[in-house]
Amino acid sequence: LYTIAKDYDVVILLHGDGQYPPEYLARLIAPFRDDSVDAVLASRMMTKKSALDGGMPLYKWLGNQILTRIQNWVLGTHLSEFHTGYRAYRTRLLKKIPFKYNDDGFHFDTEIIIQILAVGGRIKEVPIPTHYGTEVCHVNGILYAFNCIRSVIWYRLTRYGIFFDRRFDVALFEDGDYSYKKAPTSVHQYVLSKPWGKGEKVVELCAGSGRLSAAIAEKGAEVYATDLTPPSHAGKARSLSLEMEKPFDEILGKHQFDSVIMLDGIEHFNSVGEICERISNLLKPGGMFYVCTGNVVYLPLRIIFLLGGFHYGKRGILDRTHTRLFTKRALVSLVKNSGFKVRKIRGFGPPIRDMVSERFLFRVLDSVLSWLARLSPSLFAYQILVECEKLDDVETILQRTVSKT
Repeated sequence: LYTIAKDYDVVILLHGDGQYPPEYLARLIAPFRDDSVDAVLASRMMTKKSALDGGMPLYKWLGNQILTRIQNWVLGTHLSEFHTGYRAYRTRLLKKIPFKYNDDGFHFDTEIIIQILAVGGRIKEVPIPTHYGTEVCHVNGILYAFNCIRSVIWYRLTRYGIFFDRRFDVALFEDGDYSYKKAPTSVHQYVLSKPWGKGEKVVELCAGSGRLSAAIAEKGAEVYATDLTPPSHAGKARSLSLEMEKPFDEILGKHQFDSVIMLDGIEHFNSVGEICERISNLLKPGGMFYVCTGNVVYLPLRIIFLLGGFHYGKRGILDRTHTRLFTKRALVSLVKNSGFKVRKIRGFGPPIRDMVSERFLFRVLDSVLSWLARLSPSLFAYQILVECEKLDDVETILQRTVSKT
């Protein structure tokens, strides 16, 4: 904070235990000649044997290697070490990250690396020698390793939208359209795989950018994409502004749609019963309603609740804009009480391939979690989709009865 207030260009961190050579300062700051470099780490492990030659105990050397490998694997990085006590940061970078929320222990250094990576900062490493003397280390190595691993995992879970942590509330979900998922295991691709065809009249509520509506319209259906502001990427679909908690018959009419789609929308409103009744009015007799929302009793959340945690965030099941939280049973009860018959319930795992990586191990994990979500939606589903059919209302039954007499 001092360096930011004084508007310095670079701040240097150097542990005062004598293990790191201060005479290498010129080497540490030299990479900043490249304006794209945001941080420089003086690494003892770029030449691994030199750390042992400098007196580094073997158990610390092995611990450093193992812990760094785990952190690299979780974060998708290739640093030679995360744990150097000799490093430099551009002050302009520090202005972008919430480092003031970081832990005040030694794993502060891991957390600030995570934050730099999260905002797209570029880290450069330079090799240095090290010297271990007779000084006594007061760091609890096991606790330190636990905290470092916990930080990188917590960051990844925040990226997935499963949990939230203010330390890692940086550059999340900024790139691309997070609302539309392309992985074959996602709810968007599942809905898109339905036999939409020519003559099908469809409306998507809370359509976001409208990309799903655009994809359905490409199949030949007549599609209306609606949101509070008209969807900007609706393609051949008709883009409309619609406020969900007000009557919308005058915009969309009554009893004219074959299907209504509402993915990740119902949880944002208080008057969900009235909204479902309005949706029923949009549908023709026998029309289908596809409604999807997060599962608040998803297994990882159950564990967190059991341990006393409850963390609202920017995205995910506990999105701070969600005014209603649902379980599978609660969602089914809502649609049944609104005049629908449930035809199918399907669970979906967290969007790992879309939010994390397409690498082989993540694809395998995504497939396994998707299978578990289908097996037991209540326990393993990150999102739950209910496909339901509009039942005849009292007015329709009365008209049918009168016409037969």
